[in-house]
Amino acid sequence: TTETALAGAENILQRVRELTVQAYNDTQSQDSREATAIEIEVLLGELKNVGNTCFDGRYIFNGQSTTKNPYEMSKDNEGYIEFVGDTGEGIIEYEISPGINIEINVPPQKIFDNGSVNILDELRNLCDDLRNPDLDLVNVVGRGTKSLGILQNDLVFQINDSRDNQSVTITITGGSSAEEAVAQINQQLAQAGINQLQASLSPKKQLIFTLKEETDPGRFTIADDPASPGALKDVTGMYPGKLMSYLKKIDVGIDNLLRWQGEMGARVNRLELTENRLQEVNHYSTELINEQAYIDFAEMITQLKMQENLQRAALAVGARIIQPTLMDFLR
Repeated sequence: TTETALAGAENILQRVRELTVQAYNDTQSQDSREATAIEIEVLLGELKNVGNTCFDGRYIFNGQSTTKNPYEMSKDNEGYIEFVGDTGEGIIEYEISPGINIEINVPPQKIFDNGSVNILDELRNLCDDLRNPDLDLVNVVGRGTKSLGILQNDLVFQINDSRDNQSVTITITGGSSAEEAVAQINQQLAQAGINQLQASLSPKKQLIFTLKEETDPGRFTIADDPASPGALKDVTGMYPGKLMSYLKKIDVGIDNLLRWQGEMGARVNRLELTENRLQEVNHYSTELINEQAYIDFAEMITQLKMQENLQRAALAVGARIIQPTLMDFLR
């Protein structure tokens, strides 16, 4: 069931990738982009259903909390799907041999989130950006999921340019509005000489990073400030890591699913090998027991009857050879 669900999710992402490639075509009208966004939203709902796959009354992608569905529509961010399941390691293990355990499930949340790309969030963002006629989809390389309001505290993060080997620390002062935050980011990027990258806001006031000119988006990396780890994702909903196009992120999502398919396939193969080995051990053990302790009653009765007949024949022959005489009686 797990392998089937993962294969189904991969097929969905492959279809999303095809639609995204079509949407990257400059000749597409806004109506076509809207139709693409609608289909991707439907496919996103199907991914949610895959994440909530239930077998024999148990949700297979919710770690040890198998009685509750792991994915629900977000109450805070409209249109987003959030993980509400087992937040621990959620590993279920079975002992297949003395002292040898095997994991039988995928860790919670890992099928759609590899720690650098949450494919559910990215597809939601993709749908919104397809509906934005003022946004060049090809140039989008980073997008948050949380709407920026007035920042309560300073937000500090880093943007690194691997090609030019330079880094800039971005500081957004507390009390800044979303518009002021974007202006501060762009000003500090320009001062650092990183002119290919630009910050802007989505209609929902989510932070967006776009490229001003054609370049490898993978050259730019966004990172937390060492003094405040996790702040970037907490405030903007954006993962630290390489700034990537939607196509690249979809590829990362597909690779993640393929990785787990391979992992589950390897586990199934190991279980089958263990099953075969145990069957062989059982066969040899049964043969050994039969040789040492098992009695074939039919065969033993047959042998007993043969020996009884032999004894009777011997007695009959002896009786004929040693027959009593009159002298035997006179004695």
